[in-house]
Amino acid sequence: MRNLTAATDRTQRSRGRLLASIGLALTLACASDTTQEVRAKPVPEGPPSSRALLRSMSDYLGAQQAFSFRIETSFEVFEFDQKLQFAGSADLRLRRPDRLAIDYRDDLSARRVWYDGSQLTLVDPEANVYASAEALSNIDDTLDHLERTYDLVMPLSDLLGEDAYSLIASRAISASYVGLHQVTGRACHHLAFVGESADLQLWIQDGDSPAPCKFVVDYKEEPGRPEYVVLMLDWEFGKKLSDSDFEPEIPDDARKIEFMQIEEPRR
Repeated sequence: MRNLTAATDRTQRSRGRLLASIGLALTLACASDTTQEVRAKPVPEGPPSSRALLRSMSDYLGAQQAFSFRIETSFEVFEFDQKLQFAGSADLRLRRPDRLAIDYRDDLSARRVWYDGSQLTLVDPEANVYASAEALSNIDDTLDHLERTYDLVMPLSDLLGEDAYSLIASRAISASYVGLHQVTGRACHHLAFVGESADLQLWIQDGDSPAPCKFVVDYKEEPGRPEYVVLMLDWEFGKKLSDSDFEPEIPDDARKIEFMQIEEPRR
């Protein structure tokens, strides 16, 4: 998330738009029948469809009315003629259609965000400042409004909406199915996407609960081709979340500032 103050450092800019610059494409794997003179041979089973897996994940998350999860991140920055790695983590809570809370911290920064259905509040604990902005009536419209008006991008914003499939597929170039691999002890479908300026890998949990488990973004046009890695852990679906879970916690001595509105809002 970016643009709390006028002085946004280069590191935050390089990782703030996690998926916004990634072109993702969806290809549908298929097999053709092979026949002999009398009896048809069995058709070999092809790899799962990347399109179907992404759709399944999107539909599953979009149907969840309330959930929480935790992320662990690592990201690379090219500084002083070498690649440096940093780490972070966040706790996220969501209740549809109009509640969201994010507590994010990494080696370089920290941010806390609350959206209560009418207002979004962001606190920078290290600078001891906060800012508030009017929000729209649901999570999807609010995330889009904040990005277009303030250039403020929330972590995992493409995955938190009700239709992650459309958001990701609209920026598509090509995709492939890599295999069924383990992520923190979970069997996950490993997908690889190619984009114009960045490539993405996405792991989706196998079975009846196709939640995302991990993704990796490779920024091809950044110096040193840094990577951003996110593990998604401790999913709790159907969780009872009250309005108090989304009330801002502003330190008494925190100073209020204003979000910087960009000159020409994105359309």
